[in-house]
Amino acid sequence: MAEDLSLFDVANSKLSDAQKLTLEAHELLKEDLERVRQERAAFEEITKTLKEVHFGCSVKLNVGGKIYKTTLSTLLKDPNSMLSAMFSGRHELKQDEEDGAYFIDRDGKLFRYVLNYLRNDELFCPDDKMFRKELLAEARFYQLQGMIASLTPPSLESVILTNENDKSMVISWLPSGSTFSLLFRASSNGHSPESFHRHCDNKGRTLVVVRSNACIFGGFTTKPWTSLMTWTDEKDFIMLTAMAGEGVFDAKVGSRERGGTWKSVAASLNCHSAQGFNVNQRSVRDRFNILAKRVKAKLSKEEREGGGGESDVSETERLVEELIVLSEESEKRNEDQSEAKREAMANEKKQALEMRDRALERLVETRKRNEEEKEEEKQTVTKKRRRSGGETLEWLRERAAVDKEMKERKMKEKREEREAQKNYLKEMEAMPQQQNEQVKLMQQQMLHLVQQQQQYQQQQQQQQQQQFALLQQQVIAMSQQQQQQSQALLAFLQRKN
Repeated sequence: MAEDLSLFDVANSKLSDAQKLTLEAHELLKEDLERVRQERAAFEEITKTLKEVHFGCSVKLNVGGKIYKTTLSTLLKDPNSMLSAMFSGRHELKQDEEDGAYFIDRDGKLFRYVLNYLRNDELFCPDDKMFRKELLAEARFYQLQGMIASLTPPSLESVILTNENDKSMVISWLPSGSTFSLLFRASSNGHSPESFHRHCDNKGRTLVVVRSNACIFGGFTTKPWTSLMTWTDEKDFIMLTAMAGEGVFDAKVGSRERGGTWKSVAASLNCHSAQGFNVNQRSVRDRFNILAKRVKAKLSKEEREGGGGESDVSETERLVEELIVLSEESEKRNEDQSEAKREAMANEKKQALEMRDRALERLVETRKRNEEEKEEEKQTVTKKRRRSGGETLEWLRERAAVDKEMKERKMKEKREEREAQKNYLKEMEAMPQQQNEQVKLMQQQMLHLVQQQQQYQQQQQQQQQQQFALLQQQVIAMSQQQQQQSQALLAFLQRKN
């Protein structure tokens, strides 16, 4: 009996080793697949770069006596620019007979910033007022609207500050890169504080300019304007109606859903511009708590005095009472659910402890019985069965070693191919510019090479997947065989008992 148990343990150990080998093989295949994906992405990036760098049609420009070389795609990047119109093919351009360049009679030094803007879609230039003014003239000549917008200084739409020097002085006091939009003008929007706050509240940083007789003054603030709101019976009724419509107390206390309903109530109230609401979910919740406290105090007082007083109850108070009832029902539901959940958890814990105790008792009895039977019976495991399990594991290890060697050889071949391609790219970079027909031929050859490499990678991936599937089937078959042996052993042990 003891030897049969030992055989069962050996079989389980071998099955565990086989599963570990399967997991290791699976991890190796995953690494190979990830490596293939990375190599494919690298080849695609190389192909894209090669198209942009080597196969783009180059253009030679002579701007004010300074020579520039760039690609046709760069000059055509802004379709609304003058350069795009020049080289679109709709106009006949003449090249210089000596150097083959197209001449543009503009500032050659400033054209460097124009060309870099077309390449990067971003303007980099010195922060010098005179320099930016000269560069703005070049941008307007080439009709580059994005560059013009970056170089144009911000303007103030003010009927109070009419002098440009005054405007420039005020702008210089503000943070660099500030932009402006008109929010409020008293002569158009009204002189009341309510009108000012309605247009300027929660708008971020603001600049206020005021004129009184012959004096002009103002201020700049980084904090948004806000206005204090006075609660009235009408506003309370609108708030309570919105709460009832949103179903604030339908969701669980403290849940994200309930927080969302409070937020929806605040948003709907702020849409009542005629009432001048300026609230958030916290202020709405606090206001309801205040109203609920007042109504509860009033009801308690009436109960102590023994009077009904229904005629004195307003519509607002009726709404508050209904919402209080909904709130209490919601809290009761939450408590019932929590209590039921706690009871279920306690029952599950109790059952788990009982199962653990029974399992420990069975384990103690089994160990005691095994020790008694070990002294009485001894059986040996046949050499054939042990040798069969060992040979299977040895075969799996050899197979894994062979697969690893094949993968390393394939990786070496791939590295050699990449080195050859890199050398080919370097040779391409060192070669002088050739005729268009030769360039097209090289492009086709490179694309053909990339396609062949992709096909090779797909074939390798399919072969690896097939090998893994075969190995997995073999391991599953061996596991099933060992399980059958284990079941036979268990049946034998049961008959012995």
